[in-house]
Amino acid sequence: MKKLFVSLILLSATIVFSACNSQKPNSNTSEMSQQVTPVNKSEGLINTENQASNTKTTDLSTKELKQYLNSVKSDISAITEKDNETGTISVMESHMVFPFVFVKSLGVSFIFPNDTDDINPTYLNVNKATNIRNVNVKGAMPGMNFKDILSKLENAQVKKTWISTEDNVAYKIDYKLDGVVYTFISSDEPGNESQLFISLDDNE
Repeated sequence: MKKLFVSLILLSATIVFSACNSQKPNSNTSEMSQQVTPVNKSEGLINTENQASNTKTTDLSTKELKQYLNSVKSDISAITEKDNETGTISVMESHMVFPFVFVKSLGVSFIFPNDTDDINPTYLNVNKATNIRNVNVKGAMPGMNFKDILSKLENAQVKKTWISTEDNVAYKIDYKLDGVVYTFISSDEPGNESQLFISLDDNE
């Protein structure tokens, strides 16, 4: 009786083990096909994303920023015709709204004083969500709060300003470097979700 019982146990163990082994390859095959098939199907897309990622890590230099600030609206619109969006925006200490051209591949909005085609932008504008080209000054970049920005920009100060109307209070940090003025602006005093406005230094 004991021998029969032991034999039954061994037989059961053998059946269970065989069942596990027979299911294991199927499970692996299923997992592999789920992982491999989408990659094969979207190989082109993945390569495109990698190329886009490489572009995104290319910082915009001060030289390039100056070139953009010295470009006229018609040139910017023509070069980026299929890559831009247009609209209007309010800027610091003005009751007016101004036309802008947002260039998707740069993540930068070009803000103009008017709709004239042969005019230079007054500002380049970047925020945290659009900053795909790592626009920064000494490591200070849009999206940082004022405490973090001040830790990177020596001798900078937070000042009170306004947008659209004097009642719409905002706060800013101006920083000049190499003929460019970097202005971080936020609607609250700690500077959360700051935006960056870039302009040429009129004194240079």
